[in-house]
Amino acid sequence: MIWRRNENESLSQNGDDESINAYICDSKIDGDVDKIVEAIADKLLNQDVAAAVQLARNCASFGSLIDVFIIAPVYQVITDEIEPKLSPKQKEVMKELLKNCEERGEQSGGTLGRSETAHCSLKVVEGFRAGLMNK
Repeated sequence: MIWRRNENESLSQNGDDESINAYICDSKIDGDVDKIVEAIADKLLNQDVAAAVQLARNCASFGSLIDVFIIAPVYQVITDEIEPKLSPKQKEVMKELLKNCEERGEQSGGTLGRSETAHCSLKVVEGFRAGLMNK
């Protein structure tokens, strides 16, 4: 896949990840969240979860409802990956931490609250994934 800003400018997917991520994240400014979600989906399809997480973190900014759409696919893939590997106690702890994320988001309310919940929830599942990967 080649990322294009316009017909005369392109960044190949094999190029510098930081440059590509910055370009993709610029799509949010242009109101084209689909490009960001597509780029995250590409990374997830290639089983590069770490790159998908990094892209989601780079593109999502606290306070925007768009963050929910950017973070959701990464959150779901990680959750699906780790849930079968968690002990009952770990599942209980994760559920409690995710509940805390929701409560914190509800306190803020509105789009800021939804954004906070998405960021917090991703951080929780990332932490569990990192712990499982280090075993």
